[in-house]
Amino acid sequence: MGRAINIAKIGLRMALGLVFIFSAITKLLSIDSLEIYIFSFKIFSLEVSFLLSRLLIAFEAILGIWLLSNINNRYSFWCSFATLACFTIFLLFLSLTGNQDNCNCFGEFIKMNPKESIVKNLIMILLLISTYNTKSFKIKKLPLWGALISIAVTATVFIISPPDNWRYESYQKHTEVNIEALEEAKAKNIIPAELFEGEKIVCLFSLKCNYCIKAAKKIMILRDRGEFSNGDIHIIFGGDEKDTREWFDNTKMQAKSFSFLPANDFLSITYGSIPLILHLKDGEIIEKYSFRDIRKSND
Repeated sequence: MGRAINIAKIGLRMALGLVFIFSAITKLLSIDSLEIYIFSFKIFSLEVSFLLSRLLIAFEAILGIWLLSNINNRYSFWCSFATLACFTIFLLFLSLTGNQDNCNCFGEFIKMNPKESIVKNLIMILLLISTYNTKSFKIKKLPLWGALISIAVTATVFIISPPDNWRYESYQKHTEVNIEALEEAKAKNIIPAELFEGEKIVCLFSLKCNYCIKAAKKIMILRDRGEFSNGDIHIIFGGDEKDTREWFDNTKMQAKSFSFLPANDFLSITYGSIPLILHLKDGEIIEKYSFRDIRKSND
C-alpha cells in the first residue's frame, strides 16, 4: 500500500513538472510578449527585462525537470512551493489593483488574467503538498548533474532566443525605408505635410500586425520612462480606413494624430516590412526602428 501511494505521488509530481516545463515552453514561444509584460511594470530597463524573461523561462524549465526526474525531492518541493507562493502573492496584488491583463503564465498560448492564474496556482500548491515526503530516486554525483542541467537549459534558452539588445546593430542594418517613395507620397499630399516639420515620431503600422501592437506598447513604456523622444507621435496605417478604437485601447498609444495611406504607397515606403518607426527632425530621418531594435533614444 505504501509503495502504491509513493508511486502515485511520483506520478503527480511528474505531472506538476510537466506543467512547469509546458509553462516555460509557451513563454519562450511568445517571449516578446513576456519581455513587454515585465517591462510594463517600469521597474526594470528594457535590456534587464530581456534578461529576466529568459532567466524566468530557464528557471521554470529547470524546476520542471527536477520534479519530472524525481530526484532531490526535498529541494524541488520547497523550491516549487516558494515559486508558486511568490507568483500567487504577486498575482493577488495585480488582481487587487484591477489589473486584468494576460499574466503570461502560459505565454499567449493560454491567456489567463491574474484571478484565473491564482486559482491555477492554488490547485498546483495543493497537489504539490499532497506529494510531500515522496521518496526520491537516487543518482550519483547529483550536484554535478544538477549544475550541468541548469547550465545546459539556461544556455539553450539564450541560444534559441538571444536578447534583442545583443543584435541591435544587425537589426538596424536591415531596417530600411524607401526615401523616394516617402518623398513621392509627400509630393502627392497623401502624407500630412506637418510630419516633415519639427520633431516627429512617425509610426507606419498595420491594424492587423501583432508586432505593430507590441511596438506601440514598447514605445509608450519607453516614453513614460522618459527614455524615448518627446516628439509628437503620428501613426500612418496601411490600407483603407477602419475603426481604430480597439487598436488604441489595446496599445494605450497616445498619438497626436493618425492617418491612412493607400496600400501600394505604404508597401513601397516600408518595403513590405512593418512596423517601421521613423524619428524625424524637419523631415530628416534621425533614427529608424523595426520592432526588434526599438530602444532608449540617444538624445
